Amino acid sequence: MKILIVDDNDENLYLLESLLTGKGHEVVSASNGAEALEKLRGDSIGMIISDIFMPKMDGFQLCRECKQDDGLREIPFVFYTAIYTDKKDEEFALRLGADKIIVKPVDPERFTELLEGVIANSKKGSLPPSRAPIGEEAVYLKEYSERLIRKLEQKVQELEKEVAQRKLAEEELKAINETLEQRVAERTALAERRTEELTRSNAELEAEVSERKQAEQAVRKSEERYRSLVANIPDVVWTTDSEGNTSFISPNVEQIYGYTPQEIYEGGDRVWFGRIHPDDIEKVKKAYETLLAKGKKYDVEYRIKRKDGRWIWLHDRAIATREEAGQLHADGVFSDITERKRAEEDLKALNESLEQRSEELARSNAELEDFTYVVSHDLKEPLRGIEAFSGFLAADYGDRLNEKGQEYISVLRGNAVRMSALIEDLLQLSRVGRVQQEYATVAVDSLLGSARRDLQFALEEKKVDLRIQPDLPTITCDEVRIKQVFTNLISNAIKFNDKQQPVVEIACHEDETAYTFSVRDNGIGIDKRYHEKIFGIFQRLGPREGYEGTGAGLTICRKIVEAHGGKIWVESKVGEGSTFSFTIPKTRRQE
Repeated sequence: MKILIVDDNDENLYLLESLLTGKGHEVVSASNGAEALEKLRGDSIGMIISDIFMPKMDGFQLCRECKQDDGLREIPFVFYTAIYTDKKDEEFALRLGADKIIVKPVDPERFTELLEGVIANSKKGSLPPSRAPIGEEAVYLKEYSERLIRKLEQKVQELEKEVAQRKLAEEELKAINETLEQRVAERTALAERRTEELTRSNAELEAEVSERKQAEQAVRKSEERYRSLVANIPDVVWTTDSEGNTSFISPNVEQIYGYTPQEIYEGGDRVWFGRIHPDDIEKVKKAYETLLAKGKKYDVEYRIKRKDGRWIWLHDRAIATREEAGQLHADGVFSDITERKRAEEDLKALNESLEQRSEELARSNAELEDFTYVVSHDLKEPLRGIEAFSGFLAADYGDRLNEKGQEYISVLRGNAVRMSALIEDLLQLSRVGRVQQEYATVAVDSLLGSARRDLQFALEEKKVDLRIQPDLPTITCDEVRIKQVFTNLISNAIKFNDKQQPVVEIACHEDETAYTFSVRDNGIGIDKRYHEKIFGIFQRLGPREGYEGTGAGLTICRKIVEAHGGKIWVESKVGEGSTFSFTIPKTRRQE
């Protein structure tokens, strides 16, 4: 059978069309009564299913037009509405000639059953006759207006009271007219007043009707915006009833999950809970049952198998809303978090790899420090022998050697001394990593006094003006190591200074987290290109003949400072001197 469905809601048209075509019917659709009449007069239609509230021409008007048209009168007419639901609406619809009025929502099977009943009765010619059919146009318009008026919520109740008062006044007026002819003038005046009140009431009623239409238009626009929003956001919006059945799911679910909304409506648990990963199904069911039973928030992440067989991760959230009958239903939204989960797994694997590499590097550094210590320690004894025997050779046989031989012995002894100094620096460097820090509360004024005494000869030899900021703080550190840092930095400031009056200044400032010490000189300075390089092992920028040292001092300083949780750096310009700064945290570093 070819069935015409009339509704201004595209989703309702889609659902009805899907339902009817699934039952073997051919479907023609229209969005309002006027469009429906055109299709009725140009096609052979076996049944009409119409909504009531529509623009241009509503369902009541369409039904009346059909029942007044000899060519359309015999077509079974069924109203399908969610707005006109009370008894009087049904009676009005049947008096217009409708064969059935079905109130939304209704189970699809029940809806199909009702339609099949109308079709069967139509074929048998046993459709019930219209109840007191409406003939006069005025009567129709009056009752049609009443149907609209009945939909005006609280305002309608107020108007009904006013109408009742008006009828009472008219009855009183009639009684007065029958019994008191002499008071015609008064009765007329009273009637005029009542007429004015009625006019005002009608005007108010028209205004209310206009407001209601505007409100309905606003609601319709709001619904359209909501549908548009739901259709265009990347997440999927869903609703289930108190039994857990999906009553709505947004169309973009197909992009994420592979199934269409209709397949989900029809498939039930089979196409949802039945496809959740076995390791996740219990927590999902428990959270969902708690949501519907107790109204607690539903927020879970789980894996589910798409229609094409691929597993994806979903983040599903919902809240419970209580219906008028007291039952809970769920409104939710879920997102595809597959890429996020994959990134988390990659990050976890990367972190594990980095931790493993860090452990391997720490182990390698420890082994390297042990090796350096052992090699340096074992080399010292042979070097002492070379240095001693070269001294004996120079003392006992020097007068027998020519000038070239004496030069060779001098070079041999110098290299042995330099090699011994290198080994000693290597031992110092390895001890920083091998020996545990001995932390204590140390007064920096006292520590610098000790360092000054150790460097007294060099200070006096070059007539250095050493200026130490008074009232330096008391800090928690390894006293021996930090003294070594100050000693190395002051020694370098003395050594690499070509001024007539060398000046070395030691200062300190602090913030909430650390003390920052600085050792500033007016020496030769360092090119900016080498500010980082000088902290490398055995890095020397000056010629060996002009300046003593192995180039390991600053490396040792950096390692000591970093072992305390601080950092060290230099600021310098060639010819203007250098400032070496380092920090010591106020909170002791955990070993």
